Amino acid sequence: MKIKFNYFTRNVEAGDHIELFLISAVAAILFIRFFLNLVNYIQIGGESLHIAHMLWGGLLMTIAIIGLITFLNRQIKLVAAVISGIGFGIFIDELGKFITHDNNYFFQPTIALIYVILILIYLISRLFIESKGISAKESLINAIELIKEGVLNGLDSEEKKLAVKFLNDSDSNNSIVQTLRHAITQIKMVPFEKKRLTTRLKNIKRKYYLKITKNPYFATSIIGFFSILTVLNFSAMFRERTPELPFYWWGLLLSLFGSGVFVVLGIFLMLIRRRLRAYLMFKTAVLISIFLTQFFLFFTEQLMVINRLIISIIVWNVLQDLIHNEIDVYKGESFSKFK
Repeated sequence: MKIKFNYFTRNVEAGDHIELFLISAVAAILFIRFFLNLVNYIQIGGESLHIAHMLWGGLLMTIAIIGLITFLNRQIKLVAAVISGIGFGIFIDELGKFITHDNNYFFQPTIALIYVILILIYLISRLFIESKGISAKESLINAIELIKEGVLNGLDSEEKKLAVKFLNDSDSNNSIVQTLRHAITQIKMVPFEKKRLTTRLKNIKRKYYLKITKNPYFATSIIGFFSILTVLNFSAMFRERTPELPFYWWGLLLSLFGSGVFVVLGIFLMLIRRRLRAYLMFKTAVLISIFLTQFFLFFTEQLMVINRLIISIIVWNVLQDLIHNEIDVYKGESFSKFK
């Protein structure tokens, strides 16, 4: 299915932002349910009022929207993705109250409905992101976004290289492209000591990534880690001792099987030295774990699921770094979801 973008221009970083939004939402839902269970579902507002936590979720989403409307720099998009994700998670957590006659927060199918909503958001966003390759016009707009960031904070070598790549992918007959090509050659590189902290950290991580990937035990360590993680996840499923298996057990089984398939594919790709594809498979497995497995695990072990969620988010973040470093170090260009 092809979607035409005449009025809206896609951001090449949109995929990462959507994932960050959804991960923040899942984290907020699980943390708030864990906290409410810990304090015996305390109500704020006394006897006459009930201040539902969905209101706080709406407030956070409003703050994120105002931030996006007010500011132009790239950093606000990351901040807004996290804040709006947390707000959406807090908001949607009270879904059960609004689909039942008795305002039942504990309506059991709520978790399944929330899962469906989150998955639909993810799939629809992927449809827009991956419906076609990035167009010449979109390449130009994304180049302008990078140059705009250069005006605010300066450009490092990788950002300048990426901006040039976007301009090369744009319509060469466009006078704006020709002007920007000349202008970008005049932009001075930011000296290392004046670079933003995030840029300096990125350069350090890239340097060490080159070293560790040359270590013969690197692939073995990655394979071993994800193998152990998969076994630990499956072990949680077999702790259920009830004579009749509840619905969440089957959800847990399917989600674990799905993530397990991608782990196996990732291991195979690591063995044949296709690291980038392997990282993408592992990342898909971790996203399944965050979006699905953690939800169903919540029914069996509420305290442990928070620990597992934190670990999963850390692993996802590490994999993001591995993916970007693999492309930066070995292919010389930044990762784009539109390729």
